[in-house]
Amino acid sequence: MMNNLSWLRLVAVAFAVLGGPGLCRAADPARDSASTAVVTAQIDAIFEQEWQAAKVSPQMADDAMFLRRATLDLTGLIPTVGEVRGYLSERGTPIADEEGGASHPSAPGVPQRAGLTSDSRPDKRAKLIAELLRRPRHARLMAGVWRDVLLPHNTPETAAVAFENWLQGRFRDNVSYDALVREILTAQGTSNQSVPVVFFASNHTKPEELAASASQAFLGLQVRCAQCHDHPFTQWKQADFWGFAAFFARTQGPSNVGELVPVADRADGEVRHPKTLKVLLPKPMDGPEMAATTSEPRRAVLARWVTAGENPFFARAAVNRAWWVLFGRGLVQPVDDLGPHNPSTHEAVLTLLANDFVQHDFDLRRTLEIIAGTKAYQTSSTPHQPGTAADPDENYATMAVRSLSPQQVYDALLQAAGERESLERPGPEAVAERRAFLAQLDAPTRQPTEYQGGIPQALMLLNGPLVARLTNPTTGDFLAALIDSPFLKDEQRVETLFLATLSRLPRLEERERMQKLLASKPTAAARAQALGDLQWALLNSTEFVLNR
Repeated sequence: MMNNLSWLRLVAVAFAVLGGPGLCRAADPARDSASTAVVTAQIDAIFEQEWQAAKVSPQMADDAMFLRRATLDLTGLIPTVGEVRGYLSERGTPIADEEGGASHPSAPGVPQRAGLTSDSRPDKRAKLIAELLRRPRHARLMAGVWRDVLLPHNTPETAAVAFENWLQGRFRDNVSYDALVREILTAQGTSNQSVPVVFFASNHTKPEELAASASQAFLGLQVRCAQCHDHPFTQWKQADFWGFAAFFARTQGPSNVGELVPVADRADGEVRHPKTLKVLLPKPMDGPEMAATTSEPRRAVLARWVTAGENPFFARAAVNRAWWVLFGRGLVQPVDDLGPHNPSTHEAVLTLLANDFVQHDFDLRRTLEIIAGTKAYQTSSTPHQPGTAADPDENYATMAVRSLSPQQVYDALLQAAGERESLERPGPEAVAERRAFLAQLDAPTRQPTEYQGGIPQALMLLNGPLVARLTNPTTGDFLAALIDSPFLKDEQRVETLFLATLSRLPRLEERERMQKLLASKPTAAARAQALGDLQWALLNSTEFVLNR
């Protein structure tokens, strides 16, 4: 007789193995899918012409690779077993493994595993993208991205989390990006009255720090070194930097996060050129000085200029950042260093996206949908044949392999082990465990296209307490449920572990090796330990910590 916990485990595994509810739901009626498809097709035409000239023929990612990639990039998570099965088994042709062989048929009586196929409908991926963009996890992911963009790395965690939660609400409601930026630049009050005030507190409400941070985050301009001297590589002069800083000269507020000093606009306050000591009037980057008689608060004037459709930097910086989210690099790289000195690799694409962004009310979700629908985003990460006329990484003929961020590694571990409760509603112990895990892997300067792991990550995955708990048959709930399920054969257990960790079916040689291993175990306890060892090996594989 099974106890209640065993019964719940059994139901959970049956749901995963037989397939949960369909992943692809009807597209949001409010979304103008037809117009996004038009822009996507225009971008495809640009890249196809380039590929033809370079004599490369990009391979498209298969459905399993694309599902994992898009789910990671748009929600920060790997897909669940049920999601993988649901996406791959609707209808179509048999899924091929990476060696070119068709997927192997399942044992009779297991509906979704028998004849696992790929839906061949042309709009299948577009529907997946639209569905992922509507998930709460998408808003959470975007909030984390923009928290890192907007706040200094040393911002106290309590204030940073509050700011991130506020951002999450704005992204969940799909507030237009220009409105979001105006909210931040014109925030008033104390941090417990208005969360965006954290942006000012984390920059000590100093005009020079706010100018450097705002220009980099919202305009994609690295002008910080012009604070002390004319920029050596761009057109920005020291007077340009301090003229921009003058927009914040009459802003008063806290000198540190935690001070309940209200952010407000004073009637006086100026900045001076550090060398000439001349008082400088507020001046937008690449724009005229503001009239001295203007009575409107300077920050309001700044917010209106920054978010204007005709601003030469705002829309380009935003869509370049969106491209970076999906590719790990911008069309202009570094992603926050736009300007004539650092041209885009594909100016026509950047201009097309920026114009569409302005025309459709600064809708970041729409921009991400357009980019994710392109052939460039959907290319395979499999290396091209040698001897092609151009570097496939430069012309986006091959998707760059990216390492998971520390946050993604942690969340992927819990997702693969079926610990949804700890992911969605973490208790104090789960929160503390996550912070300790991330603290070990903290390295804020690394780029997604550079390997982000190292000795600390390797050690934590090899013998850390989290992985040890998840892969122990007596403490890992998902593994224990898999072992306890009487309707599963060992082959199905192995397949489920591959789908849970790598979002794909095992290859033929992987299946054969595991079948031999399990067949050699004389007892149920020995087979259970072997499955735990397999899960541990998959979680420690290079494939698990990469986004391909």
